[in-house]
Amino acid sequence: MSIKNVAVGVWKVAVSVRVPWKPYPIKRKATVKGTKAEAKLKESELIRAIGASGGGSSLKETAVSTFNKVETLQDGISLYLEKLKAQGRLSAVTQRKYGWLGRELGHIPILELGERFRDWIHVYKNTVGRNGKPRTPATVNFVVNVVKAVCNHLVELEALNKNPITKAKFPTASCKPRFVTLTQEEVDRLLEVIQKERPDILPIVKYMLMIPCRAFSELVPARVSQLKDGMIFIPTSKNGDQIFKPVPVSMADYFANIPDGCPLLFYRKVGETYLPLDNLRHAFEVCRKKAGLPNLRIHDLRHIAVTNLILRGVPVQLLMKICGWRKDQSHIYCNIGLKSGAEFFLNMEKEAMKLAS
Repeated sequence: MSIKNVAVGVWKVAVSVRVPWKPYPIKRKATVKGTKAEAKLKESELIRAIGASGGGSSLKETAVSTFNKVETLQDGISLYLEKLKAQGRLSAVTQRKYGWLGRELGHIPILELGERFRDWIHVYKNTVGRNGKPRTPATVNFVVNVVKAVCNHLVELEALNKNPITKAKFPTASCKPRFVTLTQEEVDRLLEVIQKERPDILPIVKYMLMIPCRAFSELVPARVSQLKDGMIFIPTSKNGDQIFKPVPVSMADYFANIPDGCPLLFYRKVGETYLPLDNLRHAFEVCRKKAGLPNLRIHDLRHIAVTNLILRGVPVQLLMKICGWRKDQSHIYCNIGLKSGAEFFLNMEKEAMKLAS
């Protein structure tokens, strides 16, 4: 249970309650505008609502009936998505990923999954993807991990005796970290194209070039109420921790001038309505191609931001807090090329000469 003050008179309420016949807690969140006492009342309401819908023998009968009907992987996927929804972790991106998995493998009988999936993954990793290129080890690992997650949930529900997707049968493929660098000229060219073609996404791209972020889970849904004391509060990062993202001085004016009535930190305006940047991926792809950067991905901006912060001397301990890392991953995200490395040492020498004089 938690009640957090995120702005003047604004409270984030989160509850987590275990109910009978569920192997995972049911989570609910709410935003309350008013006093802390009103936030506490809302917390009690959420707890009572979960208890009213989560207990009783009827739920047990429904649950047992559902578990007995797990015949295919699609049945398992549906139950897993129900768990994510109950925990407040079911995003549109996650729904699309598991929707694809269901279309590809949902027909496989759950008791035949181990053998059938082994044959399928062998074909999958040895054929080209939609871009005409061989599938990377990271792509293959992703598919294995999502199937494993579904089966782990079925084991928790006792719909499976054991998970057929084991590490011994499906070892993790070795992945080479992605190496991404952009020169200042390339950054300027990209921003110029965005300003001309898709100005709505310019603020979020500028921010991601300076502060390491995950676009779709951290920034796209971020609301004005999450901005406090020059920091953007991210209630739940990828690993489940709460983190803060600093606001660069160069973007202070942007955040200070978000229109009244706009609930989002990054937005597009259609008529008189403010909408989230759910077109970000497509808009970015259009712009990076026109900027002559065909291999640049939206997530690569995270690599670039990490690299720039390290070159500026930001301590690793602070970088870990900004990125939401529980252990140091700078060796994966820091991509210092020969040119940028040479420029870094040249600038160091120039600064040393200035101090000496």
